[in-house]
Amino acid sequence: MAGLRRWLAQSLKRQIQATMAAMVCLYALGLGVIAWAGTELAADSFINRQLQRRAEQLHDQLRRGEPPAADAPYRVYLGDQPALPAALQDLRLPGLYELSAPDAHVSVARHPGGQGLVYLLYLPGQDPDLAEYGRAIRIPVLLMLLGALALGLAAALLLARRISAPVLALRAQVEAADLGRPLRPLDRPDEIGALSRSMAQAQARLADYARREQAFTRFASHELRTPLSVMRSAAELIRLAPSRERIEAPLQRLQDAGAQMQAVIELFLQLAREQDLPSEREPLRDCLRRCLQDLTPLRMQNQMRLDGAPQPGDAPGPPVPAALAAIVLSNLLGNAIQHGSDWLRVALDEQGLLIENGRSAGAAPALRKRYGHTIVATVCERLGWHCEYRQEDTRYSARLRFAPAVTGL
Repeated sequence: MAGLRRWLAQSLKRQIQATMAAMVCLYALGLGVIAWAGTELAADSFINRQLQRRAEQLHDQLRRGEPPAADAPYRVYLGDQPALPAALQDLRLPGLYELSAPDAHVSVARHPGGQGLVYLLYLPGQDPDLAEYGRAIRIPVLLMLLGALALGLAAALLLARRISAPVLALRAQVEAADLGRPLRPLDRPDEIGALSRSMAQAQARLADYARREQAFTRFASHELRTPLSVMRSAAELIRLAPSRERIEAPLQRLQDAGAQMQAVIELFLQLAREQDLPSEREPLRDCLRRCLQDLTPLRMQNQMRLDGAPQPGDAPGPPVPAALAAIVLSNLLGNAIQHGSDWLRVALDEQGLLIENGRSAGAAPALRKRYGHTIVATVCERLGWHCEYRQEDTRYSARLRFAPAVTGL
């Protein structure tokens, strides 16, 4: 029994087939009981009609004064006979009765001459016509039951296959799933289709998680290369510096670069692992001013004019996680300064931020995969922002559009 249970538990198709086969067998058994009861009722009705006609004939014989006579399978007893069978002695009212011991049907009537009761006893076991009737009716009923059982089992097998087919298809689809390709859900409106769509969504989330995990190394390489260069340069200066005063500045640069690396690594881990966003918020205006201030030496080195720098009285912009917003702004502003020319303009309002820079005629196209655009796209997706780029002959612009829900972060 335990082995049978394990065998059934290994396959949903087997479980469905076994359940439906059991239901079909119960149905056939019930149908057989109903058929048997129907044939018995029909036989009883036929016997009672025949017994009633023979009782009427016996009544006519007694009224004419003829001696009572009956052929097999009938027997006649008069109530005043001393040899009245014990099974008939309790029957004192006229009517039709059925006895179990012996197996018989009895008609009780009053004697037309007023001599008590007349008993007409019918014994089915001695009736050859009834035996032929039983054989004639039982064979068709048995064949009908066997046919219903066979059809029911065949229908159970086919229906079990049909029910389990989408489940097996879903299993094959999941087994063949590849994180590199989206899972195509089954086109079904039922629960199987809903399960397939849910699994496709789960597979898409897993693929996105794997993509972000893989992108982490690229982000780290891009963002950490600069502070590593600063740390190496500062370490060389410290090694060559002859006095304490001359190593203060390189030491400070080492500390700043190390803190920047640690902050960037923590932020990238948060993005890759779907951790909650940092709870610290500040207006985007203040973050933008700080990023512009940090990039001032680079801007002055490239001799770029700055227009539209945010002032304390300007629109504050939405409150945002400062560290994540700094990654986006530092990449966009740094790209604009390093790869632009002549001028840089920023414009901030409650709906978005515009960063434009001049571009030398004939300069190479600023491909999006350069300048950290992948990092910007990932952080913007997490913040609910949308970033658009536009390149013309003499200018390059990046526009951030804030989603309405950003202010509630």
